[in-house]
Amino acid sequence: MKVKRKVNRVGRDTLTISLPKDWTKNNFITKGMDLEIEERTDSLIIKSSKEVKKNYHLSLNNLNTFILDKLINELYIQNIDYIIINLDKYKLFDYEMQREIDAIYYITELVNDYIGLEVISQDKDKIIIQSLIKESSIKEIDLVKQRTCSLLKELWYSLIGEVNDGFKKSDESLKSQIKSIRRFIYYYVRLVVGSEKNMVSKLKIFTLYDHLDNSLYKLERVYLTLKKSQSISTKLKNIIQQVGKLFCDYLELDEIKSPTDKVSKLIKERFELIKNISKLNLSKEEQEIIRELRVFINLHNDILRTYLSTKV
Repeated sequence: MKVKRKVNRVGRDTLTISLPKDWTKNNFITKGMDLEIEERTDSLIIKSSKEVKKNYHLSLNNLNTFILDKLINELYIQNIDYIIINLDKYKLFDYEMQREIDAIYYITELVNDYIGLEVISQDKDKIIIQSLIKESSIKEIDLVKQRTCSLLKELWYSLIGEVNDGFKKSDESLKSQIKSIRRFIYYYVRLVVGSEKNMVSKLKIFTLYDHLDNSLYKLERVYLTLKKSQSISTKLKNIIQQVGKLFCDYLELDEIKSPTDKVSKLIKERFELIKNISKLNLSKEEQEIIRELRVFINLHNDILRTYLSTKV
């Protein structure tokens, strides 16, 4: 909310303004407290030096595993310090497994999916989860982003290698890779939400990484389908390699200082790939695999929007 304040003079050289009443009340500002003031080119950022913890109380009543997943994810991204879960019941229904599972076990396993979340207290009535993440610098955000992109590229290179070498890795190895990527995706989005980036950039980054998160389900299905297949045609192998290479090239856009020619080249490659796929005579099973992989071709829209939003 924007408010206006008149500038007053105190003494010969000092200018002052009053602080908004609601802001001081919500942040427990009292006479004599020290406030942190950060100078920008055309603005000042005023912060309370007293750290205010954000808590969220959650009841398991009427929840299932899917809704609980989404709630914990949202609370994590929104930088909630403490999540207090009241154990109104000890079983949660899992629609994927089509049965009830132990709530305490599920919650403790779920917490492991998030960097910096820890169960700090547990009894028969409640579980308390704390975020140990401190305020991060832009440098750390960039490093987390680079690590996330590196893991995504490693996953694709791993898939291409498995297709060529005959699927020697276990399914658990793939699931472990995907779990690690998701942890970094959630961590990066959390850091971005709490950063000083403009709201347009935040929304575009959130949209992109939400789509990346969802795309991992499709890549896992492709992997399992290919592994069960008796044989993989050369043309399908080539498509998988081309889709993977194009996707990985798009992930590297932020590392390019003068990107105009590179972006144009990638756009051209994408349209050529789509055109070549449409001309192929594919089996029904191959067509299904390509449909799953199309998400990685279509992600170029979100990647480009996010990239360009950092340049304007």
